[in-house]
Amino acid sequence: MLQQDIRKVSKDEVEQASILEAACFPPDEKATLEKLQWRQREAPNLFYGFFEGNRILGLLCATRYNGIEITHESMDFNHIPNGEVVCIHSVCVDKNRQRQGIATKLLKYFEEYVKQHETGVKKITLVCHSNYIPLYTRAGFSFVGKSSLVHGSKPWYNCDLLVKTW
Repeated sequence: MLQQDIRKVSKDEVEQASILEAACFPPDEKATLEKLQWRQREAPNLFYGFFEGNRILGLLCATRYNGIEITHESMDFNHIPNGEVVCIHSVCVDKNRQRQGIATKLLKYFEEYVKQHETGVKKITLVCHSNYIPLYTRAGFSFVGKSSLVHGSKPWYNCDLLVKTW
């Protein structure tokens, strides 16, 4: 069995991450390669992969922002290095490896990373579709309610994890 680990995604691995993102999200919801490259360049400490050998099986990428919830502005080419909120933009896992705990491992690893290394953060926030709410609540997030965000054809829901790192 190949070694599994969670680590930062390097700039040379973003294209592989983009392929995974495209396989996990519909075209009207996925981040473009350009946006993922920008997020990795601007917020490399918030861009993680779950790897088996050199193959990325899971992805979690985020940026920091000042705001209560994820908005189109926070999802765009926007990263405030000292922002009080960490906005998770993508959590995705290879379709052949879903329901094996990879997303939960990424979320828990990321939570600990933020608590230990990202100062001034009040919370980690994300939006998801209703079928993913149980995943995030099991990982420690609180369900907040329906989001006002319109991105794609299905409704989104807010989930928050309070961290307070100061």
